[in-house]
Amino acid sequence: MTMQRKSTWLGCSVLVIGFLVAACRLADDVGPVGVLGYNHTDTDISQFLVDGAAGGSFVEAHHHGGTSCCVSIPKNWRSGLTVEVEWTTDLKSYKRRSVAIPEYEPSDGQMVVHFLRNGDVKIFVTGPARLP
Repeated sequence: MTMQRKSTWLGCSVLVIGFLVAACRLADDVGPVGVLGYNHTDTDISQFLVDGAAGGSFVEAHHHGGTSCCVSIPKNWRSGLTVEVEWTTDLKSYKRRSVAIPEYEPSDGQMVVHFLRNGDVKIFVTGPARLP
């Protein structure tokens, strides 16, 4: 192997290792938050999910449910964060929305999901300290 090839191989190896270390750090930067649903509609919500995780079940019209555990989100907010919210009123068919997560603080530990009358879904991360 020539010296130029060795240098190229070494440079590529360092680059790949750097990407792997960065990916591991990003993975460590994610933590769980509790989920609470608010139903502003005229129809009971039988169940809802956030990114496939349990969000809650049976949230009466014009009420809120209890806090469920857990959804993982980055500890530090960054532009472009979204979650996939699915919900059903009849346990047969689900509606789905990709919802942007507005800016939050690293210490915020509860994701609040608001189901609005016009069919929109809004997300806020706020409140109590993060779950351990």
